[in-house]
Amino acid sequence: MNRLLNILSSFKIALFGLIGYLVIIFWGTLAQVNLGIYHVQKIFFGSFFIWSDFDRFSIPIFPGGRLLGLILIVNLISVTITRRLYRFKKLGLL
Repeated sequence: MNRLLNILSSFKIALFGLIGYLVIIFWGTLAQVNLGIYHVQKIFFGSFFIWSDFDRFSIPIFPGGRLLGLILIVNLISVTITRRLYRFKKLGLL
């Protein structure tokens, strides 16, 4: 259990989530020109994966906003537990 929490509270996971958000915000901003704001919001930010349509099938090509948000929430909770930020002395950090 301790090893799992150390993996989930990794700085690399937080960095992956933040860089992923940077990519989909940039990509979604460029896609708004052709698709419109509400359609882009549904495709990029309101889904777990960004899908690409090929001939008869769709494949996920990038994690969506919901999946990245879930990854960052799990990372934040695990950092709070492993670094013991829930104590009264570190309440300001929490």
